[in-house]
Amino acid sequence: MSTFNYQRLDVARRYRGLGKGELAAGAGITLRQLNHYQHGEDTPSEATLKRLSEVLQFPLSFFFGAEIDGPDVAAANFRSLRRMTARDRDRGLATGALGQLIFDWLEEKGFELPSEDIPALELFEPEEAAKFTRAQWGIGERPIGHMIRLVESKGVRVAAIPDAARELDAFSFWRGKTPYIFLNLSKSAERIRFDIAHELGHLVMHAGCGRTRESEFEANLFASAFLMPRGEMLASGLYNPRLSALIDAKARWGVSVAALAYRLHKVGMISDWHHEVLFREISIRGYRTDEPQPMRKEVSQLWERVYEVLRKDEGMSPGDIAAELAIPEADLRQMTFQLSPVGGAERPAWLPPEPDERVALRIVARRG
Repeated sequence: MSTFNYQRLDVARRYRGLGKGELAAGAGITLRQLNHYQHGEDTPSEATLKRLSEVLQFPLSFFFGAEIDGPDVAAANFRSLRRMTARDRDRGLATGALGQLIFDWLEEKGFELPSEDIPALELFEPEEAAKFTRAQWGIGERPIGHMIRLVESKGVRVAAIPDAARELDAFSFWRGKTPYIFLNLSKSAERIRFDIAHELGHLVMHAGCGRTRESEFEANLFASAFLMPRGEMLASGLYNPRLSALIDAKARWGVSVAALAYRLHKVGMISDWHHEVLFREISIRGYRTDEPQPMRKEVSQLWERVYEVLRKDEGMSPGDIAAELAIPEADLRQMTFQLSPVGGAERPAWLPPEPDERVALRIVARRG
Protein backbone atom coordinates (compact mmCIF):
# COMPACT_ATOMS: atom_id res chain seq x y z
CA MET A 1 0.00 0.00 0.00
CA SER A 2 1.51 3.34 -1.07
CA THR A 3 -1.13 5.76 0.18
CA PHE A 4 -1.47 7.38 3.58
CA ASN A 5 -3.63 5.37 6.01
CA TYR A 6 -5.29 7.51 8.69
CA GLN A 7 -6.41 4.43 10.62
CA ARG A 8 -2.78 3.61 11.35
CA LEU A 9 -2.18 7.19 12.44
CA ASP A 10 -5.08 6.82 14.83
CA VAL A 11 -3.73 3.52 16.20
CA ALA A 12 -0.35 5.15 16.85
CA ARG A 13 -2.01 8.18 18.48
CA ARG A 14 -4.09 6.03 20.83
CA TYR A 15 -1.13 3.79 21.58
CA ARG A 16 0.91 6.81 22.71
CA GLY A 17 -2.01 7.99 24.82
CA LEU A 18 -2.49 11.31 23.00
CA GLY A 19 -5.74 13.13 22.35
CA LYS A 20 -6.38 14.48 18.86
CA GLY A 21 -5.79 18.03 20.04
CA GLU A 22 -2.48 17.06 21.62
CA LEU A 23 -1.31 15.33 18.46
CA ALA A 24 -2.36 18.27 16.28
CA ALA A 25 -0.58 20.75 18.54
CA GLY A 26 2.57 18.63 18.67
CA ALA A 27 2.68 18.36 14.89
CA GLY A 28 1.98 22.05 14.35
CA ILE A 29 -1.36 21.58 12.60
CA THR A 30 -4.93 22.41 13.51
CA LEU A 31 -7.45 19.94 14.84
CA ARG A 32 -9.54 20.69 11.78
CA GLN A 33 -6.68 19.58 9.52
CA LEU A 34 -6.31 16.36 11.49
CA ASN A 35 -10.02 15.68 11.14
CA HIS A 36 -9.76 16.24 7.39
CA TYR A 37 -7.09 13.53 7.25
CA GLN A 38 -9.35 11.22 9.24
CA HIS A 39 -12.24 11.60 6.79
CA GLY A 40 -10.08 11.31 3.70
CA GLU A 41 -10.73 14.93 2.73
CA ASP A 42 -7.04 15.79 2.66
CA THR A 43 -3.62 14.10 2.81
CA PRO A 44 -0.83 15.40 5.04
CA SER A 45 2.18 16.91 3.30
CA GLU A 46 5.57 15.24 3.55
CA ALA A 47 6.68 17.81 6.14
CA THR A 48 3.52 17.29 8.20
CA LEU A 49 3.88 13.51 8.04
CA LYS A 50 7.42 13.81 9.29
CA ARG A 51 6.28 15.90 12.27
CA LEU A 52 3.46 13.43 13.03
CA SER A 53 5.97 10.60 12.85
CA GLU A 54 8.31 12.36 15.26
CA VAL A 55 5.55 13.14 17.76
CA LEU A 56 4.26 9.55 17.70
CA GLN A 57 7.74 7.98 17.53
CA PHE A 58 6.72 5.65 14.72
CA PRO A 59 8.60 5.33 11.41
CA LEU A 60 7.00 7.05 8.42
CA SER A 61 6.48 3.71 6.68
CA PHE A 62 4.08 2.64 9.43
CA PHE A 63 1.45 5.11 8.17
CA PHE A 64 1.39 3.59 4.68
CA GLY A 65 0.48 0.01 5.54
CA ALA A 66 -2.82 -1.81 5.32
CA GLU A 67 -5.50 -1.23 7.95
CA ILE A 68 -4.71 -2.92 11.26
CA ASP A 69 -7.22 -5.31 12.75
CA GLY A 70 -7.82 -4.47 16.40
CA PRO A 71 -9.74 -6.10 19.27
CA ASP A 72 -13.42 -5.34 19.77
CA VAL A 73 -13.95 -3.02 22.72
CA ALA A 74 -17.00 -5.04 23.81
CA ALA A 75 -15.05 -8.30 23.93
CA ALA A 76 -11.82 -7.08 25.55
CA ASN A 77 -11.34 -7.88 29.22
CA PHE A 78 -9.52 -4.99 30.92
CA ARG A 79 -8.52 -4.93 34.59
CA SER A 80 -9.20 -2.08 37.01
CA LEU A 81 -12.49 -1.02 35.49
CA ARG A 82 -13.18 1.60 38.15
CA ARG A 83 -9.88 3.38 37.47
CA MET A 84 -9.84 2.99 33.68
CA THR A 85 -10.37 6.14 31.64
CA ALA A 86 -11.49 6.22 28.02
CA ARG A 87 -7.92 7.13 27.08
CA ASP A 88 -6.56 4.09 28.93
CA ARG A 89 -9.13 1.87 27.23
CA ASP A 90 -8.17 3.22 23.81
CA ARG A 91 -4.50 2.73 24.60
CA GLY A 92 -5.21 -0.88 25.54
CA LEU A 93 -7.10 -1.51 22.31
CA ALA A 94 -4.27 0.04 20.30
CA THR A 95 -1.74 -2.12 22.16
CA GLY A 96 -3.85 -5.14 21.30
CA ALA A 97 -3.94 -4.08 17.66
CA LEU A 98 -0.13 -3.86 17.50
CA GLY A 99 0.12 -7.24 19.18
CA GLN A 100 -2.17 -8.75 16.56
CA LEU A 101 -0.08 -7.12 13.83
CA ILE A 102 3.06 -8.79 15.21
CA PHE A 103 1.49 -12.25 15.51
CA ASP A 104 -0.04 -11.94 12.01
CA TRP A 105 3.43 -11.18 10.67
CA LEU A 106 4.75 -14.36 12.29
CA GLU A 107 2.19 -16.46 10.44
CA GLU A 108 2.93 -14.63 7.20
CA LYS A 109 6.59 -15.56 7.71
CA GLY A 110 5.58 -19.22 7.78
CA PHE A 111 5.52 -19.97 11.50
CA GLU A 112 2.93 -22.51 12.56
CA LEU A 113 1.82 -21.35 15.98
CA PRO A 114 0.12 -23.58 18.58
CA SER A 115 -3.55 -24.27 17.92
CA GLU A 116 -6.19 -23.17 20.42
CA ASP A 117 -7.06 -25.59 23.22
CA ILE A 118 -9.11 -23.47 25.64
CA PRO A 119 -12.26 -25.06 27.09
CA ALA A 120 -15.52 -23.08 26.86
CA LEU A 121 -17.02 -23.19 30.35
CA GLU A 122 -19.37 -20.23 30.55
CA LEU A 123 -21.87 -22.10 32.77
CA PHE A 124 -19.30 -23.47 35.23
CA GLU A 125 -18.53 -22.14 38.69
CA PRO A 126 -14.92 -20.85 38.90
CA GLU A 127 -13.65 -23.71 41.09
CA GLU A 128 -15.08 -26.34 38.76
CA ALA A 129 -13.92 -24.46 35.65
CA ALA A 130 -10.36 -24.42 36.99
CA LYS A 131 -10.53 -28.13 37.84
CA PHE A 132 -11.95 -28.99 34.40
CA THR A 133 -9.28 -26.93 32.60
CA ARG A 134 -6.52 -28.69 34.51
CA ALA A 135 -8.07 -32.06 33.68
CA GLN A 136 -8.39 -31.24 29.96
CA TRP A 137 -4.72 -30.21 29.89
CA GLY A 138 -3.57 -33.28 31.82
CA ILE A 139 -2.12 -31.29 34.69
CA GLY A 140 -3.96 -33.00 37.53
CA GLU A 141 -3.29 -31.20 40.79
CA ARG A 142 0.46 -30.72 40.56
CA PRO A 143 2.03 -27.24 40.77
CA ILE A 144 2.57 -25.38 37.49
CA GLY A 145 6.21 -24.50 36.92
CA HIS A 146 5.87 -22.02 34.03
CA MET A 147 2.55 -20.27 33.35
CA ILE A 148 3.52 -18.39 30.20
CA ARG A 149 4.90 -21.51 28.56
CA LEU A 150 1.80 -23.48 29.55
CA VAL A 151 -0.78 -21.10 28.07
CA GLU A 152 1.34 -20.54 24.96
CA SER A 153 1.34 -24.29 24.38
CA LYS A 154 -2.48 -24.16 24.45
CA GLY A 155 -2.68 -21.56 21.69
CA VAL A 156 -2.81 -18.34 23.70
CA ARG A 157 -0.88 -15.50 22.05
CA VAL A 158 1.00 -13.84 24.92
CA ALA A 159 2.58 -10.39 24.68
CA ALA A 160 3.91 -7.87 27.18
CA ILE A 161 2.50 -4.39 27.65
CA PRO A 162 5.33 -2.02 26.61
CA ASP A 163 6.53 0.98 28.58
CA ALA A 164 4.46 3.26 26.36
CA ALA A 165 1.31 1.80 27.92
CA ARG A 166 2.66 0.55 31.25
CA GLU A 167 -0.16 2.16 33.26
CA LEU A 168 -2.43 -0.55 31.83
CA ASP A 169 -3.08 -3.72 33.78
CA ALA A 170 -3.20 -7.18 32.21
CA PHE A 171 -5.99 -7.75 29.70
CA SER A 172 -7.24 -10.44 27.35
CA PHE A 173 -9.60 -11.01 24.44
CA TRP A 174 -10.69 -13.48 21.80
CA ARG A 175 -10.02 -12.70 18.16
CA GLY A 176 -12.20 -15.17 16.33
CA LYS A 177 -10.93 -18.50 17.63
CA THR A 178 -7.58 -17.14 18.82
CA PRO A 179 -7.09 -16.03 22.45
CA TYR A 180 -4.72 -13.21 23.44
CA ILE A 181 -3.27 -12.20 26.82
CA PHE A 182 -1.26 -9.01 27.42
CA LEU A 183 0.80 -8.78 30.62
CA ASN A 184 2.19 -5.91 32.67
CA LEU A 185 5.76 -6.98 33.50
CA SER A 186 6.35 -4.22 36.05
CA LYS A 187 4.72 -6.42 38.70
CA SER A 188 6.31 -9.17 40.75
CA ALA A 189 6.70 -12.60 39.16
CA GLU A 190 4.03 -13.97 41.50
CA ARG A 191 1.54 -11.27 40.52
CA ILE A 192 2.22 -11.84 36.83
CA ARG A 193 1.54 -15.56 37.20
CA PHE A 194 -1.74 -14.77 38.96
CA ASP A 195 -2.63 -12.30 36.20
CA ILE A 196 -2.10 -15.01 33.58
CA ALA A 197 -4.39 -17.38 35.47
CA HIS A 198 -6.91 -14.54 35.98
CA GLU A 199 -6.99 -13.74 32.25
CA LEU A 200 -7.22 -17.44 31.45
CA GLY A 201 -10.31 -17.49 33.65
CA HIS A 202 -11.87 -14.78 31.51
CA LEU A 203 -11.01 -16.64 28.31
CA VAL A 204 -12.52 -19.85 29.70
CA MET A 205 -15.64 -18.46 31.39
CA HIS A 206 -16.41 -15.07 29.83
CA ALA A 207 -15.68 -15.32 26.10
CA GLY A 208 -17.03 -12.22 24.34
CA CYS A 209 -18.82 -10.97 27.47
CA GLY A 210 -16.69 -7.98 28.41
CA ARG A 211 -15.73 -7.35 32.03
CA THR A 212 -17.93 -6.69 35.04
CA ARG A 213 -17.31 -6.67 38.78
CA GLU A 214 -18.86 -10.11 38.98
CA SER A 215 -16.70 -11.51 36.19
CA GLU A 216 -13.60 -9.99 37.83
CA PHE A 217 -14.44 -11.74 41.09
CA GLU A 218 -15.03 -15.03 39.24
CA ALA A 219 -11.73 -14.72 37.36
CA ASN A 220 -9.91 -14.19 40.68
CA LEU A 221 -11.54 -17.33 42.10
CA PHE A 222 -10.58 -19.26 38.95
CA ALA A 223 -6.98 -18.07 39.16
CA SER A 224 -6.70 -19.02 42.82
CA ALA A 225 -8.15 -22.50 42.21
CA PHE A 226 -6.12 -23.03 39.04
CA LEU A 227 -2.78 -22.19 40.67
CA MET A 228 -3.58 -23.79 44.03
CA PRO A 229 -5.88 -26.81 43.56
CA ARG A 230 -7.99 -27.77 46.55
CA GLY A 231 -6.52 -31.27 46.89
CA GLU A 232 -2.96 -29.93 46.85
CA MET A 233 -3.86 -27.36 49.47
CA LEU A 234 -5.46 -29.90 51.79
CA ALA A 235 -2.48 -32.23 51.40
CA SER A 236 0.01 -29.46 52.18
CA GLY A 237 -0.57 -29.56 55.92
CA LEU A 238 -0.64 -25.74 56.15
CA TYR A 239 -3.29 -25.60 58.85
CA ASN A 240 -3.19 -22.36 60.87
CA PRO A 241 0.38 -21.55 59.76
CA ARG A 242 2.59 -18.67 60.83
CA LEU A 243 3.47 -16.09 58.19
CA SER A 244 7.02 -17.45 58.03
CA ALA A 245 5.64 -20.87 57.03
CA LEU A 246 3.63 -19.28 54.22
CA ILE A 247 6.71 -17.46 52.94
CA ASP A 248 8.62 -20.74 52.83
CA ALA A 249 5.73 -22.60 51.17
CA LYS A 250 4.60 -20.10 48.53
CA ALA A 251 7.35 -21.05 46.04
CA ARG A 252 5.72 -24.46 45.56
CA TRP A 253 2.77 -22.86 43.76
CA GLY A 254 4.50 -19.72 42.51
CA VAL A 255 2.05 -17.34 44.15
CA SER A 256 2.24 -14.35 46.45
CA VAL A 257 2.08 -14.86 50.18
CA ALA A 258 -1.24 -12.94 50.22
CA ALA A 259 -2.73 -15.18 47.52
CA LEU A 260 -1.65 -18.29 49.43
CA ALA A 261 -3.22 -17.03 52.66
CA TYR A 262 -6.46 -16.23 50.79
CA ARG A 263 -6.59 -19.70 49.23
CA LEU A 264 -5.97 -21.47 52.54
CA HIS A 265 -8.84 -19.49 54.01
CA LYS A 266 -11.05 -20.28 51.01
CA VAL A 267 -10.56 -24.05 51.37
CA GLY A 268 -11.17 -23.90 55.12
CA MET A 269 -7.62 -24.47 56.39
CA ILE A 270 -7.48 -21.23 58.38
CA SER A 271 -10.22 -19.40 60.23
CA ASP A 272 -11.61 -15.97 59.45
CA TRP A 273 -9.72 -14.57 62.44
CA HIS A 274 -6.43 -16.22 61.45
CA HIS A 275 -6.78 -14.91 57.90
CA GLU A 276 -7.34 -11.39 59.18
CA VAL A 277 -4.25 -11.65 61.39
CA LEU A 278 -2.12 -12.91 58.51
CA PHE A 279 -3.47 -10.26 56.17
CA ARG A 280 -2.71 -7.52 58.69
CA GLU A 281 0.84 -8.79 59.18
CA ILE A 282 1.37 -9.06 55.41
CA SER A 283 0.27 -5.43 55.03
CA ILE A 284 2.37 -4.14 57.93
CA ARG A 285 5.50 -5.82 56.56
CA GLY A 286 4.86 -4.33 53.11
CA TYR A 287 4.48 -7.72 51.44
CA ARG A 288 1.53 -6.52 49.39
CA THR A 289 3.97 -4.58 47.20
CA ASP A 290 7.39 -6.09 48.00
CA GLU A 291 7.04 -9.84 47.83
CA PRO A 292 9.25 -11.78 50.28
CA GLN A 293 11.59 -14.36 48.72
CA PRO A 294 10.56 -13.21 45.20
CA MET A 295 10.62 -15.51 42.19
CA ARG A 296 12.37 -14.73 38.94
CA LYS A 297 10.04 -13.49 36.22
CA GLU A 298 8.93 -15.75 33.43
CA VAL A 299 9.43 -14.88 29.77
CA SER A 300 7.91 -16.20 26.56
CA GLN A 301 9.75 -19.25 25.29
CA LEU A 302 7.75 -19.11 22.08
CA TRP A 303 9.31 -15.74 21.31
CA GLU A 304 12.75 -17.02 22.29
CA ARG A 305 12.35 -19.75 19.68
CA VAL A 306 11.05 -17.33 17.06
CA TYR A 307 14.02 -15.01 17.46
CA GLU A 308 16.41 -17.96 17.40
CA VAL A 309 14.92 -19.37 14.16
CA LEU A 310 14.86 -16.00 12.41
CA ARG A 311 18.45 -15.30 13.40
CA LYS A 312 19.74 -18.70 12.26
CA ASP A 313 17.62 -19.15 9.11
CA GLU A 314 17.39 -15.61 7.77
CA GLY A 315 19.98 -13.62 9.71
CA MET A 316 17.27 -11.33 11.03
CA SER A 317 17.88 -9.20 14.11
CA PRO A 318 15.12 -7.58 16.21
CA GLY A 319 15.86 -4.37 14.30
CA ASP A 320 15.25 -6.14 10.98
CA ILE A 321 11.96 -7.53 12.25
CA ALA A 322 10.86 -4.11 13.52
CA ALA A 323 11.74 -2.60 10.12
CA GLU A 324 9.56 -5.16 8.30
CA LEU A 325 6.70 -4.43 10.69
CA ALA A 326 7.38 -0.66 10.49
CA ILE A 327 7.15 -0.28 14.26
CA PRO A 328 9.73 1.02 16.76
CA GLU A 329 12.28 -1.62 17.73
CA ALA A 330 12.03 -0.76 21.43
CA ASP A 331 8.28 -1.39 21.42
CA LEU A 332 8.70 -4.67 19.52
CA ARG A 333 11.34 -5.87 21.98
CA GLN A 334 9.23 -4.98 24.98
CA MET A 335 6.09 -6.62 23.62
CA THR A 336 8.00 -9.83 22.85
CA PHE A 337 9.83 -10.07 26.20
CA GLN A 338 13.22 -9.29 24.66
CA LEU A 339 14.00 -6.53 27.19
CA SER A 340 12.96 -8.54 30.23
CA PRO A 341 15.53 -7.98 33.00
CA VAL A 342 15.75 -11.68 33.85
CA GLY A 343 15.50 -15.05 32.15
CA GLY A 344 13.02 -17.85 32.66
CA ALA A 345 11.55 -18.48 36.07
CA GLU A 346 13.39 -20.71 38.48
CA ARG A 347 11.88 -24.14 38.89
CA PRO A 348 12.24 -25.91 42.25
CA ALA A 349 14.41 -29.00 41.79
CA TRP A 350 11.93 -31.29 43.54
CA LEU A 351 9.11 -30.61 41.06
CA PRO A 352 8.38 -33.51 38.66
CA PRO A 353 9.01 -33.15 34.89
CA GLU A 354 6.31 -31.29 33.01
CA PRO A 355 5.98 -32.79 29.53
CA ASP A 356 3.15 -30.47 28.52
CA GLU A 357 5.50 -27.51 29.03
CA ARG A 358 8.40 -29.11 27.18
CA VAL A 359 6.14 -29.77 24.19
CA ALA A 360 5.60 -26.01 23.90
CA LEU A 361 9.28 -25.65 22.96
CA ARG A 362 8.76 -27.71 19.82
CA ILE A 363 5.47 -26.43 18.50
CA VAL A 364 6.87 -23.36 16.76
CA ALA A 365 7.90 -24.55 13.30
CA ARG A 366 8.38 -23.11 9.84
CA ARG A 367 6.05 -24.28 7.09
CA GLY A 368 7.44 -25.27 3.71
